[in-house]
Amino acid sequence: MLNQGINLADIKETNNSRVINLILNQENITRSEISDITQLTLASISKITKKLIDYKLIYESKYVKGKSGRRAIGLAFNYNHSYILGVKISRGYYQISLFNLKCELQESFKYDYVLDDAELFIPILAENIKKFIKKRSDIILISFAVPGPFNHKTGRIELMTEYTYLDQVNIYELSDYIDVPIIANQDANVACSAVAGYYQLEEDTLAFYYLDKGVGAGITSSYELIKGNLGTAGEVGHISIDYNGKDCSCGNKGCLELYCSTLSAIHEINERYGTNFKDIECFFSQTQNKSYFKETINRLAKYISIGALNIINAYNPSIIVFGGEMMKGVEYLKEPILQMLEKNVVKNIYSETNLIFSDNSYDFVLYGTAYIGVDYVLNNLSLLLKYK
Repeated sequence: MLNQGINLADIKETNNSRVINLILNQENITRSEISDITQLTLASISKITKKLIDYKLIYESKYVKGKSGRRAIGLAFNYNHSYILGVKISRGYYQISLFNLKCELQESFKYDYVLDDAELFIPILAENIKKFIKKRSDIILISFAVPGPFNHKTGRIELMTEYTYLDQVNIYELSDYIDVPIIANQDANVACSAVAGYYQLEEDTLAFYYLDKGVGAGITSSYELIKGNLGTAGEVGHISIDYNGKDCSCGNKGCLELYCSTLSAIHEINERYGTNFKDIECFFSQTQNKSYFKETINRLAKYISIGALNIINAYNPSIIVFGGEMMKGVEYLKEPILQMLEKNVVKNIYSETNLIFSDNSYDFVLYGTAYIGVDYVLNNLSLLLKYK
């Protein structure tokens, strides 16, 4: 007897999903091979693939060698069947990007915040999203990356340091303006979804240490994101590293973000040395010969390594990927960070932790909106089967 919590529709959805995932992972796989792997009858597989072909979600790709050397028709996934809109909310701007189902970027536009008015943010954002939707009707999902702490239950930005007028903005209110489904996740979690794909990693426990205008971490364990109760897990930027330190807008003192985010770093540099750098890239590119350059690099490396040490001790990831704007200075920061971590992490744990430093040429947060979006639609096939 079937479990009462499972119905025929669930079984069909599961079988469709299994077939699609096999085709995604083994291009030019044949119906017979799918039948052997799934233990479903060839007739059932033929029925499922016919439906998926009718919906233009898969297609017959080419003749391949089948069982007993006989010629058979291979199947492939149509990555341009429909599209995902990725929206990256950042401090200073937001970016709307169109991706196909292979997470390939089609087009992208950045928008500055024109008004310091939270009530107008959602309507203006909705109008810019609608411009994409008007151009194409095959956008099936809008996937947001939002600075944390972001409450995924309520859809609210609980705190956005330096841009506090966006505190309490509710991303889910976009549903009042747009009828395309919306998902939203904390930016570091979203980035972590892209890390494994970009580096072709198979480790089940990894961390993305996001060193940008804010500081955070995305963590996976057993291939699943650790989100916590409200989706705010990984907020290492608000771990206090000095109980008598600077006041943070979160209410705490001495938060890590106040010492090694790119915004706080530039504030500190300009205040300490009387400079007027507009961003961290200008500092890295213009000051290598200045007397205070090495001092600043060592100070930043110290605080960055403290955050990494906390991630290692709390989550024990097999890999940590360092990313974000701060990595524009990776050629200067990498060695002092490694030296500090080798000194301060338990020897055997350090030797078993792979540290990867990105060069910030790949925007993990932006592409992560696509990775997490594709994963969502593959687990909600009704979104894909709306379009033929």
